[in-house]
Amino acid sequence: MLLNAGRFAELNTQFSAVQTAYRNSVISDEQLRDAFRVFYDTDPALRVDYDAWTAKFPKSYVAHLARGIYYKKVGEGRRGGKFISETTDNQLRGMDDAFANAIQDLKISEALDKRPLLTYLNEMSIALYDGDEPKVRALLEESLKVDPQNVIVRHNYMGSLKPRWGGSVEQMTAFLEESRNAGLSTPKLQLLEAVIITDRADGYRNAGDYSSAERDYRRAMALGSDDCLKCLANVLLLQNKREDAIPVLSRVVNEDPLDGDTLALRGQTYLSLGNTSAGTVDMIAAAGLGNVAAENAVAIYYMAGANGLTRDPETGLGWFRKCAAQGNAQCAENVKRALALHGNPPP
Repeated sequence: MLLNAGRFAELNTQFSAVQTAYRNSVISDEQLRDAFRVFYDTDPALRVDYDAWTAKFPKSYVAHLARGIYYKKVGEGRRGGKFISETTDNQLRGMDDAFANAIQDLKISEALDKRPLLTYLNEMSIALYDGDEPKVRALLEESLKVDPQNVIVRHNYMGSLKPRWGGSVEQMTAFLEESRNAGLSTPKLQLLEAVIITDRADGYRNAGDYSSAERDYRRAMALGSDDCLKCLANVLLLQNKREDAIPVLSRVVNEDPLDGDTLALRGQTYLSLGNTSAGTVDMIAAAGLGNVAAENAVAIYYMAGANGLTRDPETGLGWFRKCAAQGNAQCAENVKRALALHGNPPP
């Protein structure tokens, strides 16, 4: 809200206070990370606002950090979550361009605060995408210099040791022991242990053993981890445990209201359970966040006057067009069908 309204002085003061509280050990590294999650929104329109904020406060650690986080999330979104073999060159170029912008801001931010922990965390995330193992370890060491007891960068590093990224269970176990020897608290050690358990659960899921996967995802949750929530919801739905999946999906949405994919999935799950009202609310919210499947679904609701929405072909066509503008072939076809049936309402 403050960013959109151009209230940069207030915004800068608010988040500088958060960083100061962390620097003075008033709040934890986890609380610091959670506070800055608000900058995960990847709306392209925000770019101008971030530019204005950093222009007004060119020496502000939090302004450059926030814009760096924004561009990092943009890069992740452009790359998508599929395997590299299923990712286009255009997606990779988009990711690289956004990451380059992110690194520029993150490098600036490094020199603007004595404890730039979130800077190291976000730089490590980019290095992980690049597969730069020496850089990943170097960033871990830098983070330990400014906060030897931090868990958020350790957690990111632990994730890089998973077998799928070229690591091994033995390496993860060794790093857990390294962290224990460093005097990390029990709750923080449990979060690192949960990474190992989650990795094992992923193996069960990939092998089709969904009940064992569910068991281990729940064990990871019991250790305080929220990384496995989407995976747990996935295996619950694969077992047709739709009612059990709703509270898990809701927890994900509560932690990240801008997660359009999870909103859409919860909406589809509500609809499959016959809760049309809740399902439609979620699908409209997900469509507003740019989820393609939700945009297409909401368009159909308006075209047909279904799921409690008044029939409105003009609005339905608008949603089809938004979906098609993202390159979705099905939505592009639906635009043609809608125009054939209803003519060409004003855009």
